[in-house]
Order: sequence, then C-alpha cells, then structure tokens
Amino acid sequence: MIIVFFLAAIISIIPFPVLAIFYKTIPGQVPLFVDLAGNLTIMTTKSILSVFRLPVMGLMIQVICVAMYLTRFSSTRRSKIDQNI
Repeated sequence: MIIVFFLAAIISIIPFPVLAIFYKTIPGQVPLFVDLAGNLTIMTTKSILSVFRLPVMGLMIQVICVAMYLTRFSSTRRSKIDQNI
C-alpha cells in the first residue's frame, strides 16, 4: 500500500516543476472554467495562482484522501478495543 501512496504522491508533484519550467511559454490568457461540452466559459490573465490552481487542488484532494484512509484504520482499531472492554 505504501507503493501506491508513493506513486500517487509523485504523480501529484510532477506538474509543479513542469509548470514552473514552462511558465514563460504559457499564453497571457488561461482558461479558468469550461462547461460540460468543453467550451471555455471564463478566461483569466496568467498568474501564479491561475496556472497552479489545478495541481494545488489535486494535491489537496490527495491529502484529504490519505487523511481519511489513515483515520479509518485508527477508528477501526478503536472500535475493536471498545468491543473488548
């Protein structure tokens, strides 16, 4: 299971250096939102926040998932202890 966490962490971290390297080549306007058909709905000017928004959101989701996974084991262990008492 540790290999899965390690692989997920690497996949989540890879976009940060790639975007940092190619930051100057990104156009001045970047898409902010798209609709279900894939059409652009909102464009915004290029900034650190607009470029790194999706990788940060993915990293935060991964942190939440790992925290939920780890607390599941601790709550299972606690319920077994409570049953024994």
